Amino acid sequence: VAAREAAASDAALAASASKAIAALEDAVVQLRAGREPAGNLPDGVGGLQDFEQLAWAYELRAAAYKQLLNTLQALPPPVPTISAAEEDAACILQVKEGCQRAARRALEGCEAVKERRGKSPCSNRQAWC
Repeated sequence: VAAREAAASDAALAASASKAIAALEDAVVQLRAGREPAGNLPDGVGGLQDFEQLAWAYELRAAAYKQLLNTLQALPPPVPTISAAEEDAACILQVKEGCQRAARRALEGCEAVKERRGKSPCSNRQAWC
């Protein structure tokens, strides 16, 4: 079960990195197009010189993401190969662990109620837990 979750997270990360690359590359194009000052800019509008520096930084980030994706794609896929019986057994173990955790928490809750009841002025009433 954990292996399937890890494989799904890996696939989601790769898809997210691909989207980030496309967004960064698009931003680079727009920043470079926007650095050319238009003749109709109002007085006091500046900062166009920062566009090139930002475009350069985005190019570096896009290149780093591409390198990461290429490295990950060269590795074997992290998809687990288990039989249907093994998958059922893993699910049963996971449910069993959840039931044990729920029983433990319920017992802790009862103990907390008993402890609080002992400190109550009405402590001689019948306990329900």
